[in-house]
Amino acid sequence: MKLILTVSEITDAMNKINAIMSEEKVVAGVLFEFGNTNADVSCSNGRKAVTSKIDCELVSDYVPEKGKIIVDYESLLGVVNSCQPRGSIIVSKLALEVKESTVEFTIEKQIRTVKENEEVLQLGGVNKTEIAWKKPDSDMRTAILTRVDYNELYEHETCDLYTVGEMKQSLNRVINEKNKIVYLSAKQAKVFVANSAYMITIPLTDKQVSVVLSVANTKALVTAIARQKESDVLNVSVRDKFVKVSNEDKTFACLLEMGTPIDNNLIVLDRYNKLEYTTLQVDLYREMLIDTLNSISGATSGEKVRIVFSYQEDGPVIEFMAPKESNSVKGGYKVVCEGVLGEFDDAVYEIGIKTLLDMASKCVTDYIGFDLCVSAEQNVKALRVSEMDIEKRVIGTEEFRNANGIDISVVVETADKIKIREGSLVSKMYTLSN
Repeated sequence: MKLILTVSEITDAMNKINAIMSEEKVVAGVLFEFGNTNADVSCSNGRKAVTSKIDCELVSDYVPEKGKIIVDYESLLGVVNSCQPRGSIIVSKLALEVKESTVEFTIEKQIRTVKENEEVLQLGGVNKTEIAWKKPDSDMRTAILTRVDYNELYEHETCDLYTVGEMKQSLNRVINEKNKIVYLSAKQAKVFVANSAYMITIPLTDKQVSVVLSVANTKALVTAIARQKESDVLNVSVRDKFVKVSNEDKTFACLLEMGTPIDNNLIVLDRYNKLEYTTLQVDLYREMLIDTLNSISGATSGEKVRIVFSYQEDGPVIEFMAPKESNSVKGGYKVVCEGVLGEFDDAVYEIGIKTLLDMASKCVTDYIGFDLCVSAEQNVKALRVSEMDIEKRVIGTEEFRNANGIDISVVVETADKIKIREGSLVSKMYTLSN
């Protein structure tokens, strides 16, 4: 049997296998299942699986038993890597011929040249590589590849729909630290993770399936879908402690083992959610805050920074000062506040520089909320850093004025401003202050 595969499609299939199996020291192999016009390229280790359907052109009709063969993973990876463009060399097609005991891969490498002011392709060289193939279930190691019903991965009973862009934008921000658990909670309507120094939450709307994944599996999923179109739709469901993800045209699917929820993560989230961040609410320009924190980080060996709010000739500002025990920097840094709700006092707050920088960097909006909850009764000082949807805030203010018959010349009460502002906050990061 001889087939012609498109290099871009077999490359994408192998990239997905690499992503899902990235934590594995040994991969059992790659399972090929051939049809008349397509081939399924699949892999599994028993706890996770991935499959891609790629187009192929059938040249001759010999088909091995059941149309399935298993090829060594590393050897196949080497063949696919040799197909990638280098300089003026390109390869668009990969010929695959299944013989009695081997698979012969033929790569015709073309060179892009210019002749008579026109770009043309001419044959530059041919690579032939033969790899031994195995039958499914030929030994204990390869048997694991056929224990999964790969076609079943495309079937979902109750599922949520995500665009690729939506999933990447949410998950990319919660995979910074190893050995953490990522929650896509339909009940909380949030994607969240408890990092070592802070918690990040991202809104999750119109979902009914809750998913829990290790950061390692979350990274694998993000990498697997990285090259798909942002508008592509993914189906996500949970069954028997496994998460299934597939695209709508049924050319890609994967299976990932669910992570184990950590009770303390949920307790911490609940505590942060119940706090009222109304002691002081400040609007900041995100890029200025990040620039200032980067400057401090580069100038001091200290891990923490002291924060003081004050009114100066520039207006309301946040001052950042290195702790006294740090001799690497003198003086201070300040960021002008774009808006303030609440009263400044002489209180000093101490927070990790890296923690603040990570929190601010997770935001993608131009303006952010920098809000404090100081409660002697609860013995807590907490900081919330949030993305701010300015358009939503402006519309919310207009709607409030119209609903309450408040003229544009009348100042909205502070308590009402806080409610309107709260409705404009998107992703939120939480940490404790000293």
